Amino acid sequence: MAPGQEPISNGLPIFPVFYSNDDDPKRRGGKDSLIEFLAPEDGRYYIRLRDTRGLSGDDFKYTLSITQPNPRFLFRLETNELTLRPEVGTEFVVSAERFDGLEGDIQIGFENVPQGVQLVEPLTIEPGQLKAIGQIRPIGNDLSQIPKEFEITLVAKCQMAGHEVFAAEKPKIKVKVNETPTMKLKIVGKDDPDDAPAISSLNIRPGQTISAKLVIQRGQLTGDIAFGGDDSGRNLPHGCFVDNIGLNGLLIPAGQSTREVFITAAPIVQPQRRVFHLRGNVDGNPTSLPIELIVQ
Repeated sequence: MAPGQEPISNGLPIFPVFYSNDDDPKRRGGKDSLIEFLAPEDGRYYIRLRDTRGLSGDDFKYTLSITQPNPRFLFRLETNELTLRPEVGTEFVVSAERFDGLEGDIQIGFENVPQGVQLVEPLTIEPGQLKAIGQIRPIGNDLSQIPKEFEITLVAKCQMAGHEVFAAEKPKIKVKVNETPTMKLKIVGKDDPDDAPAISSLNIRPGQTISAKLVIQRGQLTGDIAFGGDDSGRNLPHGCFVDNIGLNGLLIPAGQSTREVFITAAPIVQPQRRVFHLRGNVDGNPTSLPIELIVQ
């Protein structure tokens, strides 16, 4: 409850509890305790440190450190090596560890991207979230003009109190080109024919379920094609998920090449635009073209 805010009357007595749990849930300081304190108003405050059991003595030694918050984050690339294949994308995962109240969206940029290569942007780690999934793919079908091996540098930043906080880490993705084709996949409108062009966006409202159609070109693949379980919607906004997947997850059975895909937005989802894709769990883990999900 915010300072000065009146509690809702429920017929029970109301009294203040001056208390904060000192257990650090992330255990960053080992067994040490941690309290984050925001003063409700200007004034002079006192800290008293004592044993909760009322015990004391010369062997009861404590060290108290008081510091101002230093909002920051550690930035990591969880997928260091990728293979670029013709006409499909390949995904990578980035993550962040937040400190001292840094909760805003973390924006990821790319440096040293060669001609003929496209990275899906914008790529952001949502406020309060820890991960995002990006995608790299060739522009067009000709990979001969792309270097056989190259590196792309990632730069991450976050807006905090009117200024930008940059991550000290600048990890690199190592990319190799493989011109061997793999399974192609695309997402079209739910009533479109299978040979229709892939769609580029979908609209959804909080609390709503929408659908589209997933189409694959199997090539030499004959068995079931899996696309994941509750994580099959790659990089969907927090609170959005691929629905109606049953016990086997998002799956196209043997002998079939299409499936209707349902996407649900929970009522808590905030209006936004975010790019997502689907990924086949076959050779090279190819991804669909990126789709912008517009939460209205």
